[in-house]
Amino acid sequence: MNKHVIAFLSVFSLGLVLSVYYVFIPKNQNSTPVQGTITSEAELRKAYFDGLDKQRNEYHKNIIDDLNIKLTNCKESEKEKYINLIEVENSYISAEKSIEKKISELGYDYSVCQVDSTRALLNYYTSTDKDEVELTYLIMEEFKNENKRVELVYAANFN
Repeated sequence: MNKHVIAFLSVFSLGLVLSVYYVFIPKNQNSTPVQGTITSEAELRKAYFDGLDKQRNEYHKNIIDDLNIKLTNCKESEKEKYINLIEVENSYISAEKSIEKKISELGYDYSVCQVDSTRALLNYYTSTDKDEVELTYLIMEEFKNENKRVELVYAANFN
């Protein structure tokens, strides 16, 4: 019984000391923004799309780097396969740039397109009323003879 009382009093006193400590800790009253903090919705949206663009570029770079490593370490009979895969990846990159250029010409403010073997994913934003059908059609036109799933992601609110 004494062990239980001592354990209870130890835990209770520890809780009491910690609660008093946290009550008296001064709150951070520094209201100046941290350097480099994004302050407007437009800056946040630009940072979001810049991040998507960087992510996409790293994705393609990793794939091409991996294929180049395989190309240098493969047998002579497999080299053409890896060369073709690198060309396909480069064609995805050029298709992404082409789609983004066309979307920009349609009046969309931001867009990042990512294409792989099964889909075309488009993150976009516009401050005006636009129709998603024209975006889907534009992407499908780019890949006329390929069976790609088209995914549209509208980046609306950044508050």
